[in-house]
Amino acid sequence: MPSRDELIKHLDTLGKMEEFKQMIDLLPEELLNHSNDHILIFLKGIGWQGIKEYDKAIACFNRAIDISDDNPFARDYRGQAWAEKQELHKAIEDYTRSIEIKDDMGIVYYNRGNAWLHLEEYDKAIEDYSRAIWLEETLYSAYYNRGLAYDGIQEFDKAIADYTQTIYLKNAHTGALTNRGLLLSDKGEYDDSIADFTRVIELKIKDEEAYNNRGIAWYRKREYVKAMADFEKAIEIKPGYADAIFNREETMKKI
Repeated sequence: MPSRDELIKHLDTLGKMEEFKQMIDLLPEELLNHSNDHILIFLKGIGWQGIKEYDKAIACFNRAIDISDDNPFARDYRGQAWAEKQELHKAIEDYTRSIEIKDDMGIVYYNRGNAWLHLEEYDKAIEDYSRAIWLEETLYSAYYNRGLAYDGIQEFDKAIADYTQTIYLKNAHTGALTNRGLLLSDKGEYDDSIADFTRVIELKIKDEEAYNNRGIAWYRKREYVKAMADFEKAIEIKPGYADAIFNREETMKKI
């Protein structure tokens, strides 16, 4: 029988390996009821959360928090479970309490920022993402999501800057490439926009939206033959693609 510390270390390793079912199996209710150990109960919650059993995960996190209210990780994970269930205000309450207990975890600010973003509370989201970035400057997803929030309040240059930083940290981030490409196209920076969509196509190959978006940039640049080729390719990938069909018809008028 392993010691408590050995069991916790093994469970932590299983969590990193995403062996969530094994985590659950190692923590039967008899053991949890006997030990009443909030860490073990919390870890079983992580197991349930890992296999998307969010109600069971929340039940474990509730028990862990009832035993020890000052565990910021249980609050954070319960917040994530609430967010998965679209209970965003409950998620925010848990993230906020987690931050009150321990205010130096960038991921918790990031998670709360995500909840604010989904609620279209863009200024609050930006504040949380900025704090997350200050704490963890390589957290590329915080730059990307802050870019989405800046996009939401029409601060397009700031959005472009955040998408650029996302790409710097993770150069194959197709979401950032796409969004930056769209904004650059709207600004009339067609060559850079086309370069972004081309990179998306290289990464995803059969991406009808990337072809359609690049076609629009070519059209705006008055390169109608290249635009037509891209709209045709988009329709080939997705027959009946209404936007590309409309754009192809408009382009045919120019040729």
